[in-house]
Amino acid sequence: MDTTKWKSILATRKVYTELAALARIEGRTISGQLRLIFEAWKQENLSKRDLQLLQSEVEAVENVVN
Repeated sequence: MDTTKWKSILATRKVYTELAALARIEGRTISGQLRLIFEAWKQENLSKRDLQLLQSEVEAVENVVN
C-alpha cells in the first residue's frame, strides 16, 4: 500500500459494516463513501473559521509527516 496516498483507520465492526453496505448500495468504494460523508459533515457542521483552522492544522500535520 502506498502510505503517501493511503492510511488505515480503525472503526468498530458495526460502523465498518454499515459503511460498507452504504457504499455498496450507492455504488462507491468504502473510501469514496467515507470521503463523501466527511465532506458533507464538514459543510454542515463547520463554520468558515473552523474550515480555515482545519486547513491550517492539516498543513501543519503534512509538514511534520513530510
